[in-house]
This record gives sequence, C-alpha cells and structure tokens, in this order.
Amino acid sequence: MNKVTIVCWLAFFTFRGTVTGSENHDESWFIAAVYEHIDSNTTEESLSEIMLSNLATYRQQAQRAAAAGAHILVYPEYGLTGVNHPKGRQFLRPFLQVIPWFRIDSTQRWTPCQEQDSGFNVTIIHQLSCIAAENSLILVANLATVFPCDDSPSCPEDHFYYFNTDMVFGANGTVLAIYHKVNLFLEPMFDVPPYATDEVVTFATTKGKFGLITCFDILWKHPLINLVKDHRIKHIIFPTAWIDGLPLQTAVQTQLSVSVGLDVTLIASNLHKMQDDRGGSGIYSGSAGGVLNYTYGSLSEGEGRLLTANVSTESNHQTANRQHNGKINYDHIIYDNLSNYTFRPLDISENNLEGTVQASNNGFLCQVRYKFSSAVDSGHYYLIVYKGIQSLASKYFLPVEICAVVWSADGDPLQTYAHPPVTSTGNMVSLNLTGNFSTEFTYPSMLNHDMDLIDTSDWTFTKTTIGGFTNQLTTNTGFSQRPLVAGIYARVFD
Repeated sequence: MNKVTIVCWLAFFTFRGTVTGSENHDESWFIAAVYEHIDSNTTEESLSEIMLSNLATYRQQAQRAAAAGAHILVYPEYGLTGVNHPKGRQFLRPFLQVIPWFRIDSTQRWTPCQEQDSGFNVTIIHQLSCIAAENSLILVANLATVFPCDDSPSCPEDHFYYFNTDMVFGANGTVLAIYHKVNLFLEPMFDVPPYATDEVVTFATTKGKFGLITCFDILWKHPLINLVKDHRIKHIIFPTAWIDGLPLQTAVQTQLSVSVGLDVTLIASNLHKMQDDRGGSGIYSGSAGGVLNYTYGSLSEGEGRLLTANVSTESNHQTANRQHNGKINYDHIIYDNLSNYTFRPLDISENNLEGTVQASNNGFLCQVRYKFSSAVDSGHYYLIVYKGIQSLASKYFLPVEICAVVWSADGDPLQTYAHPPVTSTGNMVSLNLTGNFSTEFTYPSMLNHDMDLIDTSDWTFTKTTIGGFTNQLTTNTGFSQRPLVAGIYARVFD
C-alpha cells in the first residue's frame, strides 16, 4: 500500500455545480460524490472547535450524498483542520489523530465506530467511521495523524511521525485504506512517510479498485504514474487543497487534463478558500468521457458544494451529468513566469484569418494551425513553447515541456498573457496544436474566454509513438469559441 500527501498551488476561480442523478442499480455504473468544503477557519476558534464544526458539516453532506444514491464520497485535503493555522509541530500535536497501524492490509480489520471514543485524539476517526456506517457510504477523508517511530534515520527527534493522511472508510465503517501523503508542498509540520517510493495505496469496493493520491502528488511519477501504469488502476481518488495557476494549471484544468492524458476516472475534491486562491472540484471520465460534473467559481458564504455523477465501472468512455455553470472570480490568479518561453504571434486580420505558426525552445518543436471567423479586434494570440524546469515556490523543480496557444491583452505578452476575460470578438473555428514530446505523460486542456472548461466534446487529443511522442490537440467540427488558453502540459520524469 502507499502513502501520499500534499498541499497545492495555483490560482483561483470557481464554478457552480449541483447534485445530479439518482440511484442507479445497473452494476456497470456507480454514483460518485465530491464535496467542495469552504474553509471557515478563523483565529478566534480553537482547532478542536474548527474540526468538530467541520465534522458536523461532513455528516450533513454524507446524508445528502446517500440520499442521491452515492457509492463513494470524497472530502478535500485540509477540510477538517483548515489551512490557516500555525505550522509548528508543537501546536499540532494535541489535535493529531492517533492511528494504531502505519497502514492497513488484508490481515487487519479496524472499525473505529465499534470501539469506545476515548478522547479527542481518536474522536474524528471514530466519528468518520460512524458517518460512513450510518449512511452506507464509502468515505474518503483527509486528516492530520500521528504514529510512533523508533530510532531509524527517518524518525524525527520527538519519535513521532506526523502525516498528512487520507483514510478510507467502508460502508460499514471499517477502515479500508490509510495513505500518507508522499509529495508534500510547503508542509514543514508533516513528515514524508518512510518507504514512500516503494508502495502505492489502493482499495477495493463492490464497484472496482481505486487508487489514492493527494494534491501535489498529481504532478509526480510516484504514486500517480505507478498506480496507473504498473497497477492498472482506472479510478483515482484525489483530495486536494489546490491553488490555481495560469496558463495551464488551474484546479479543474489540471484535473481534466490528467484524466484525459492518462485516460482515468478522476474523482477530485478541492478545498474552497478564495483568500488563498483555492477552489475547483469535479468528476472526470478519461479521454472520451471528459467532464461529468464540476464546480469552479465563487460559492455562497458558508455554503460548500456537493457534486455527484454516474461513473462507469467498465469503461471511461461515457458522457453523463455534465453541469458546469456559474460565475468565475478573477481577483486571485497566480501567473507562471514565462520569461524563458518562446513566444510567436498568430497573425490574424480580416485578410488573414488562418495560418500556421511554429516555434521551438531548447530543441522542443511545437506547431499550431488555426482559423478564425473574423479578425481579433483586441489583444493577440500567441504560440508559447517551453522545455526546461518549472520552479514552484522556489523549492520544487519539475522538468516539463509545454506547447500552448494563449490570448494576451494588448501590451507586453509576458505581463498580460491569459488575463481573463477575453475581450476580442473574433471566434476561433479551427485549431490543431502539435508537439513532438519526449515523454508519454502529456496533459491537454482548453479554457474559454471566461475561464470555463472547454469540454472534450469540442476537441480531441491524440498520441502517436512513432519517432517519439507526437501529441495533437484538435478542435472538432462546429467549434466556435474564444479560448483563453489551449495547451498541452507534459511532465518529464526520466
């Protein structure tokens, strides 16, 4: 089994989604639910009060999910503790939940709800187990946990591991899986679990097998790629506290692009906190299914968002319950530094509505063929290309290859790229974006003029492996939109 943890980064905007569907008795389908919880953490409350208040909200949402016929419900990373609290280990210690085992396997059976609640350090786990049993739901919740250790080199000085932990509770309250986040993001209060590179965490239900990752894990080879490639897991559970970023890494953009690029179902629950640029959750169904349901935008004060969708147990190729309507907040967006990217303008005018542009960066070649219905009367579109190191928080360095078309307001494109909304009146009616990548781990996405996802019903992503990894993002017949960005983000691991 495996362990993974993370907090995330990237910009914020949100959408409104809704609870959809009713109970489906067809064994080839199940209803998945995610809850985007609003982090109401305040300095006036103690952390124990915050956790118990959030737990009460979790109970209410579990009842709603069960009424909608959900098989599994996923809560966000840091949903119980919040993110805005002191980061020191000494502060956290009284609130950590005690786990009797580092991991759970087939030889262990632990049903906390059937045991006595003996104090706050077990209360949250006990109550989550009871919530799952009361509602006959598979629950996935993120907690801060503590586990004793010996004098091994990785053991902290206080002889306790502090973990960012996902726990999975079965429909009878039994613990099905424990996953300790591996790829921490600016989380000095937590420890990377020992043997973190050796194992993955999966769990099985009557609807199939699921793999666990948390937030920043989604950008690394382990455990995500190991789950998908080595263990052939097709359903990925993803609690997160993602901070959005442009041009290619808003929360829902990342979720959809990974689902499509790896052809997996991704069930993603994000923490909602606009002050920290966090928000955006959804349920996605791979390369042909695309978006099943998502939320991305401002939510009412104190009101989270529960989403449901029908998910196939047999194939990722489906379309159902797509609902993504709502208003985006543009106030809190983080922009990547593109100073080392290659920029090439798309020359669009009334006498020149279509063309081809190519550019390279450090030997990586990218090309776009495009056609517009009319001239772009404000701003400009650029082809941007990059091969190199993406720096996150000046601490994490990711080898990447990027091929994208972005809209930029008038002025310096390095300062005005991908600033929504797109004010031009010229619609793009055709786009073919092609890159010859050095890796198979490529993640495509498109955002429209006001930050809405452009779903895979409007575009197609193809890969060929002859002479490398040639990837194409191509709009479908009848396409007519004003994209803010269309691109392919690739992670290079070797």
